[in-house]
Amino acid sequence: MRFGVLGPVRVWTDDGRPVRVPELKVRVLLAALLAREGRPVPQGRLVDDLWDAHPPGKPTG
Repeated sequence: MRFGVLGPVRVWTDDGRPVRVPELKVRVLLAALLAREGRPVPQGRLVDDLWDAHPPGKPTG
């Protein structure tokens, strides 16, 4: 898979076909993981990235 993160988050298969990632939260999660490629991402960091100051009641669930 190939990823584009400068500008809108984009995803392509190895053979160049675009992969649709419609949901904003999924694109934010993907960008957060790609920005830390090869390193563990603490769940608190992901909660902050996804919900900022207003996480849901049980964000890790």
